[in-house]
Amino acid sequence: MGGSYGEKKENKMKRLVFIGLFLLNTAAFGQYIPKEKVVETESLIFPLQQNHVHGSSIVALPNGDLLTAWFEGSGERKADDVRIMGARLRKKETTWGEPFLMADTPNLPDCNPVLFLNQEGKLFLVWIAVQANRWEQSILRLRTSSSYDNAGAPIWSWQDNILLKPGEEFHQEVVKRFEELPDNNAGWSEYAPLYDDMIIEASKDSKKSSIGWMTRIKPLVLQSGRILLPLYSDGFNFSMAAISDDD
Repeated sequence: MGGSYGEKKENKMKRLVFIGLFLLNTAAFGQYIPKEKVVETESLIFPLQQNHVHGSSIVALPNGDLLTAWFEGSGERKADDVRIMGARLRKKETTWGEPFLMADTPNLPDCNPVLFLNQEGKLFLVWIAVQANRWEQSILRLRTSSSYDNAGAPIWSWQDNILLKPGEEFHQEVVKRFEELPDNNAGWSEYAPLYDDMIIEASKDSKKSSIGWMTRIKPLVLQSGRILLPLYSDGFNFSMAAISDDD
């Protein structure tokens, strides 16, 4: 019964986050569970701490383990000590193991980890390294592993950046989509350019369209093997999907 109101609220939120992640992960596999049959379990992955913790992702491994990741540090994009941490819940166990390091780009904040398996059973960790401490300068990073049944962090076998190069069709699509939207007069002023015009103009700039795309939502793996990775941009204030047809 002890603890402050803030501590109790934070404990409750962490439990809800874990429950929500479990239900979302189940839904991602297309399993419908009637509301009356949902079994709720609560578990703290780690004790309360002073660090900022956010952006969690979870994946069920073939051996029955649950693997989760989050970003942790003294802040978010403005704190260079932010890194990707993880933890593992072994099959049939009820207590999460000690957290471990999943990824850390030296001297840059690492945020928004996403965990998933492709059709071949390869484990992917996709996240962002935030350059210049600005969301719109973020770079997508990727690690993969085929050896992840060990205790602790997976054994990573490959790592690279995901470098995007949207072509002229990107600008054309932006123009087309804005034509479908109602006029936006929010913040209108005779002395300021229209919001829509600014975004359309920015879409012509390859330096702006090639970076700043960020992960947050678990990818969708289609039966064909195609991977759809949802991305969003704080610079453009809209989303797109990256497509991979080669796993």
